Amino acid sequence: MTKKTTYMWREAPEITGDKIYRFQTNNPEINRRMKRRKDFTLSSYGMNIKMWVYRTKKYSLKDAKKTLKRITRQNIDFDPLHDMYFSFCKDENTSTENVKMAA
Repeated sequence: MTKKTTYMWREAPEITGDKIYRFQTNNPEINRRMKRRKDFTLSSYGMNIKMWVYRTKKYSLKDAKKTLKRITRQNIDFDPLHDMYFSFCKDENTSTENVKMAA
């Protein structure tokens, strides 16, 4: 099963009052959801790999975490080493749930 990951971090955490967040994903479905949102702006993308980074302004960390959870439809975790939030999503196209092994 292939894991797709979506990350979220503050653009400039060293600046007090910075409210700009970045959302990065390698999941095409999450990319479609972010592309449809009016508050998200595509800031960069991968040329040879599936990767998109969006920029958005949120009024609080709580609001940004809620947005990440809504977009991914998964629980989110925190990486204290890199000071970012992330969510793993299973890729439905490579799921082995319906595949039966030959006896």
